[in-house]
Order: sequence, then structure tokens, then C-alpha cells
Amino acid sequence: MTVVRAAYVMRMNEDFEVITDGAVAFEKRIRAVGPVEAVRDEYPDADFVDAGDHSVLLPGLVNPHVHLEFSANKTTLHYGDFIGWLESVIRHRDALSAGCREICIKKVLDGMLRSGTTTIGAVSSFGLDMKPCVHSPINVVYFNEVLGSNPAMVDALYQNFLQRLEESKSYVRERFTPAISVHAPYSTHPILAKKALQIARDEEMVVSTHFMESRAEREW
Repeated sequence: MTVVRAAYVMRMNEDFEVITDGAVAFEKRIRAVGPVEAVRDEYPDADFVDAGDHSVLLPGLVNPHVHLEFSANKTTLHYGDFIGWLESVIRHRDALSAGCREICIKKVLDGMLRSGTTTIGAVSSFGLDMKPCVHSPINVVYFNEVLGSNPAMVDALYQNFLQRLEESKSYVRERFTPAISVHAPYSTHPILAKKALQIARDEEMVVSTHFMESRAEREW
């Protein structure tokens, strides 16, 4: 058991309560939150850590949709207009994924953790970020993405998706959960989408998709 004291502890409850001179007691799960003296009285034998007089303790941040394989992107992609952005992603996705492999992705994950992000939804098109996610202390829901609308490529795309999915399932652990992403209705062939969703139903896996997030998609 560990008790961490901070100058301010943010409860993030309905009242957005902030406890001055507060503390959190935890093992794998949080056991108590409250004024530091009350928490220490409840757990007198716990290890004690004082974060300092200007510290703030709050729940870990969650990034539910991140493309770690595109971490090499700085100003490559076009923003502001959905169609322009989508075309720039299609044009540059291979080069961006080649520009940031495992060491680069690990640095990105470490930076996210330092900034307070403790849980992510990692959407993966190629599987290049799989091992860095497996070995990261961040909680990862790993979305194996299925994508492609060319009928001639359906079988090859599905086999590639299955290979990545099966590999991710071999790494299941407390902080790494394999999942499925059907990219979007406009970009995924119906056969691919149906097969991926059937797996999700059969194995009770989490599913992510882009659905009518812009005017262009709604008009489509």
C-alpha cells in the first residue's frame, strides 16, 4: 500500500471537488481519497510519498484514439477541411509509418506518460506499434484496423488484418487489450467490415469506427 500526498487532489466527481492537502491510498486500485491526515490514519503502515507544496494529483488522462504509427508527422498532413485532410493521409501514410518505428514510438509513449496520459486507444494499421504498446506501462486498448474498399484486395487485406489481430491476442495482459477498428463505412469494403465485426461479436471484443464525424461523411 502507498499513500501519495499532494497540495491539491482533484476528485473529478460531480462537484469537481478539490481537496487541499489531500492524499490518495492505492495498491493496484485506489483504496481511499481524502485529507492527508484521514488517509494516513486509515493506512498507518503504508509507504508515504509527499509530492510537494505545489503539486496537483488528478486521475490519469485518457487518449481514446491515437495513431502512433504516424508519430513522425509534424506538418505533413493538411488540416481544416475533411477531404483535404483525408487525401493528405492517403498520400503520406506509408512515408509517415516508415519514419517512426519501434524506438521512435517508444519515445512517444514515454512522453505521453510523462505528460499524465495513462490510458490510450491505439489504432494500428500496420502493427508497427504493437510491441512498444505491449511493453509500455500505459494501459493500451489496441485497435487492429481493417481498411480498404477495393474488391480485388479484400482477401489479402483480410488475411493481413487476421495476422495482426492474432499476434496482438498472443500478448493479452492486464495493461494490453486487443480490439478491432473498422476504419469507416466509406473506406472499408462491406465484406471486410462484416467479417471483422463477426469476430468482434464472437470474441466479445471492443470495436471502434469513424462514423459521420464531418459534413462530407454525412453527405456521403
